Amino acid sequence: MTRRDAPERRTSAEVRTGRRYTLQVGAAMVLYVLLLALDQAVGAERGTPLAIAVSVLPVLPLLWIVVALLGHLRRVDEMQRQLLVKSLATGFGVAMLVAVTVGMLRIGGLDVPMPEWIVFSGGMLAWGVAAVTLTIRADR
Repeated sequence: MTRRDAPERRTSAEVRTGRRYTLQVGAAMVLYVLLLALDQAVGAERGTPLAIAVSVLPVLPLLWIVVALLGHLRRVDEMQRQLLVKSLATGFGVAMLVAVTVGMLRIGGLDVPMPEWIVFSGGMLAWGVAAVTLTIRADR
């Protein structure tokens, strides 16, 4: 049986690490969505202190995701860490490229709607695609 044919065997520690990370990120995402809904439900007048406070609340679970990601990075083995860092670097690089491109288009006079979400989406999409691609390559 070749390496490719052999089933992946994860240790119980790796399984626990993966579950912990998934639980933390999943809980943070649920809280993020709930806080986004709260922002819509409150309907405070734009620019008021209440509107500003409620609109910034969804950032808190995103900070939790950063903490979970850093903890996960410390707990995984060397190979997984290397794949994760490479995929994060790819996502960051794409986000910076998208940010510069959107900025240049705006300087050129094009009204790009919601540019911050374009940058965020580009970086996250690149991170996800890179993570899957690098993991598949490493399994060969």
